[in-house]
Amino acid sequence: MITYSKPNIISIMDTLQFNDYIPEELKQINVPLLWEETKGEEGIIAIIDTGVDYNHPALREYFLDGWGFLGGKRIEDCMEDNDGNGNFYTYHGTHVAGIAVGQIGVARKAKFIMVKALHNDGIDGIVTG
Repeated sequence: MITYSKPNIISIMDTLQFNDYIPEELKQINVPLLWEETKGEEGIIAIIDTGVDYNHPALREYFLDGWGFLGGKRIEDCMEDNDGNGNFYTYHGTHVAGIAVGQIGVARKAKFIMVKALHNDGIDGIVTG
């Protein structure tokens, strides 16, 4: 006997267009109001951090270029393989890029460039040498 039932949220979310979904955090800082004026269509944002997974499916179409300031200048030099197993530890920079651009980013139509200026541990390589 069923005494209580609630809607299947997953199936409801599956029927919505992804662009209709706005995270609560963006609502709290009035981003939908900003989107009435602009979604960053002409913007280019520099993500200065530990590096960005520029091949991430949510980010790759917004990626323009990247530079590294920790020994190399090519985009490949922006990725540190600290453990020798192909783990590049770009989590923080990728998270920051996702907040800035992409389908649920604040400037959802802007493009970004990656600037690796921090080692994977968050310590900067510019000031410390």
